[in-house]
Amino acid sequence: MADPVALALNAAFIRLGFSRDAATILADPDKEGLGLDTLQYFDDKVVKNLGDGLKKPGGLIDGRVPADGGPPPRLYNPGVYVSGLAMMNLSYACYMARHYSRTTRTLVANDLTMENVQRYAQYKEAEKDYQEPSTVLKLTKPKKLLDFIDDWPDQMALYDGQNARPLAYVIRAVVDILPADNDPPFGTVGSVHASLRDEITARADHNAPQFRVDNARIFELLNEAVGEHKNVKTWIKPFAVSRDGRGAWEAFKAHYRGSSELEAIETAAEHRLETMAYRGEKPRYNFETHVSKQRQCHLELEKATGSDMSEATKVRRLLRSLQVATMSVPVATIRAQIDLRSNFDACVNYLRSFISDTSQDESRNISAVEDDTSSDYKRIRKPERKFDRNRKNE
Repeated sequence: MADPVALALNAAFIRLGFSRDAATILADPDKEGLGLDTLQYFDDKVVKNLGDGLKKPGGLIDGRVPADGGPPPRLYNPGVYVSGLAMMNLSYACYMARHYSRTTRTLVANDLTMENVQRYAQYKEAEKDYQEPSTVLKLTKPKKLLDFIDDWPDQMALYDGQNARPLAYVIRAVVDILPADNDPPFGTVGSVHASLRDEITARADHNAPQFRVDNARIFELLNEAVGEHKNVKTWIKPFAVSRDGRGAWEAFKAHYRGSSELEAIETAAEHRLETMAYRGEKPRYNFETHVSKQRQCHLELEKATGSDMSEATKVRRLLRSLQVATMSVPVATIRAQIDLRSNFDACVNYLRSFISDTSQDESRNISAVEDDTSSDYKRIRKPERKFDRNRKNE
């Protein structure tokens, strides 16, 4: 076995716990020929069958040549010893090879160390237990389009494609993959990936055969997500025949993140901020509802313009919207204190405590008015008309 690659692989199998005889058989091209490029195709069932074959290969082999020079006897092949630990390590090594393949990396024999295999053993068990969401994210209202566009890639990262590739890799912003030397694997020093799934998302190859299947599923999920909105669905309809999920997603984003759409969203948010008003606590519109609507406008403006408005501007617009007499004192206080007029959250917290106090006063006043009204009603109520016998014949 003079082949350097086979020799390096033989040494790797020995590191994983195989005997020299077993490692020689595994790495020998004329026998098992278990190469680095084929490890990824060996699942747990195949690995088990391989181990059984090493221990009980079956068939006959030549025994020792007799002293008289006659033909050697034919003996039952006893096989080679293979430990359970070695087979388990081989199973994890095969998983490691599959992960290298889906992250567009080249596995070399020197990568097959006990440290690496044990690390990938944890990843394999975690992947086995992973479950994708049972329901897909859907666009609830057309006005939530920007939120949907922001959330969709993260949602697709939770769904598995072929060979447990997170579907988010199909719609990632950059198609090109960094050279492996400049992008250490997850779990190693210098890696920029937060998880194994993040690494796959960033490095799965769009030219791999699995991409076509995963691309089609992206289209199906996107079509399902926007299916209830015909006007929105129009923008992905041209990609229905080809089931081009990435193409549909890019067209969808380009339209709804286009300048005209963003300008319309910005104008609508600005209009709401200018026209919404708080006129006291109402059953269906209270201070908390008002503040929530203000915050929503802030977020929409940030998404449309790419920048957040200043805290002072947020406070100024909030104070202008408080159109109720009981708020005049706290509004004046906020305008006089720089720490309040330059911090939206602090301003809201201050107003919230005041709202709580004034609401109780107002409720007591209302109750008092109702009591007075009922007593007045009793006083001015007309007396009942009594029956007068003298007027009987009138």
